[in-house]
Amino acid sequence: MAGYDIKSTSMSSVADILASTVSRSNVNIIEMAESFKMSAGYLKMAGVDFTESAAAIGLLGNAGMKGTMAGTSLRAMSTRFAKPTKESQKTMDRLGIRFTEYEDIYGKKVERLKPLAEIFGELKAKGATMADMQSIFGKIGGNAAMMMLKNVDTLKELTSHNRASQGISGELAKVKQDTTKGLWYQVTSQFSESFMQGYELLEPKIKSTLK
Repeated sequence: MAGYDIKSTSMSSVADILASTVSRSNVNIIEMAESFKMSAGYLKMAGVDFTESAAAIGLLGNAGMKGTMAGTSLRAMSTRFAKPTKESQKTMDRLGIRFTEYEDIYGKKVERLKPLAEIFGELKAKGATMADMQSIFGKIGGNAAMMMLKNVDTLKELTSHNRASQGISGELAKVKQDTTKGLWYQVTSQFSESFMQGYELLEPKIKSTLK
């Protein structure tokens, strides 16, 4: 999680995104922390938004790919987003796919990664196969990429919910009032010191998502 350089002032928004993902997919907060531990820095470097990466972890969890396995796969994918290999680029050129687009920011064209759902939506529309996915993302990332391609609508839905998740963790906390201390201690090894400084802000926000 340290890879996203999340500050304590953003803990409320982070809690909402995590709560949204956990409540709509087959992962828990500890599994998400483990996945982020393996991939957060690479995802951020590649330009993947936190709401998208959380949605991707949720989607992979639905397919049974959780924790370290999901994080390792996302890390492998991120390296190809950042710098495709010659083989990757050859396959992308054949399919007519680009990972990036140019955005006008204050009159300057800036290259940025397309949203994940858009990338995999385009790959699906182009008829990309498992062999194509492994060519583009490698053997480790290819399997996860194929899951995203096949379930791109779910990826869009989870991402959309994450982006509109403001306040959801607070609402969920009202449903259950169980203590989070014991479960939270299981998560601490996965988070950076700066993240842990925000525990007091997070606790009332994610009570119901940790159990």
